[in-house]
Amino acid sequence: MRKAHACGLLPLLSLSLLFVGMLLPVRGLASSKTCNDTAGMPLTDGDATTDLEVTGPCEVKAGTYTYRNVNIYKKPGATTGGSLTFDDAKIDLFAESILMENHGCLIAGIVAPQAILESPVRPTTDAASRRRSGRPTRLRR
Repeated sequence: MRKAHACGLLPLLSLSLLFVGMLLPVRGLASSKTCNDTAGMPLTDGDATTDLEVTGPCEVKAGTYTYRNVNIYKKPGATTGGSLTFDDAKIDLFAESILMENHGCLIAGIVAPQAILESPVRPTTDAASRRRSGRPTRLRR
């Protein structure tokens, strides 16, 4: 009867783990962009490896935008939180996640400023669609 030697399996196991590690998506290499219209930082193009931080008012104009994570929040020491406001135009926004916290706000479907107090979001049938199971969320206006 032959004995299995652990030292013969170790290089094979190490090589296998290295190969699998190369196939996994790299999450640590994401770049970050900030949108704050009052600070002169308007929304710019991103990609699937770009995180977006919304720390003030941020207007989303017509077009297609892709980001990895979208974080809408109030920075420490700021008087107001970030707000992502969609123009009444054809807009596609793709993101793996959209997080609103600490006075963050996402505004879509507003007709007039006073309507914010009456009804913050009036969804329509084609205003938003979401995909689950790890696929990007897509907001369409």
